Amino acid sequence: MLTGSPKKKKRSHKTLNITLAIIGVMFLSSIVYSPFLPKNITVKPGEVSTETITSPRFIEIETNEDQKRTERLRQERASLVEKVYSINNETNKINQSRIVSFFTELRDFQKKSIH
Repeated sequence: MLTGSPKKKKRSHKTLNITLAIIGVMFLSSIVYSPFLPKNITVKPGEVSTETITSPRFIEIETNEDQKRTERLRQERASLVEKVYSINNETNKINQSRIVSFFTELRDFQKKSIH
């Protein structure tokens, strides 16, 4: 029997939840990634910009001249620093003799344990 209105199919809650989740992810993604989208600016060489142009990321370009100057400045600054250590040759000789005697005794020990 006809009642006059067709029966509507009910959408399941699962479909609705999935749709809302997809919309939510798309919305959050647009918020998170919006600072990384490039801004279209049309400026010709030599033309004065009507607004301040900033880079979204920090970019450092170092030329060969910059590298040479940096190295020269590093060497200049390093030469201004006084040495805070001193070499004691007597202590070095004692340590070297201890090292030599250690390895000599180790070799002798190995020879004795093999025989």
